[in-house]
Amino acid sequence: MPTKETVSQTRNKQLKKKQSTKQHTYPEPGPSHLNTDVESSEDEDGDETCCVCSRFQPKELANCVSLIFVKWAKCDFDNCSHWVHLQFCTATNVVRRNDPFYCPCHNIAEE
Repeated sequence: MPTKETVSQTRNKQLKKKQSTKQHTYPEPGPSHLNTDVESSEDEDGDETCCVCSRFQPKELANCVSLIFVKWAKCDFDNCSHWVHLQFCTATNVVRRNDPFYCPCHNIAEE
């Protein structure tokens, strides 16, 4: 018949064995899932689209598989928050610092 001491010793050995054989599980490498939200063109706000073509991406780049940086310019007209694709939706290619830019809606302001 086992005594209390042998039973407790056996349990201690079993616990130590479990602790030593317990393997740590680490996360597997994979995507970070930071950007799990999928955006579609239907979800775009009016503030994020061009005032000329009403698109986030110019239609000329719709089938493009390369990374292309599209230049945008914000209209300087009072109380206008329109943005325009430069080079695609306006004849202007570059807007320098402190140079005024007016979207086609307010082109009259240039005169």
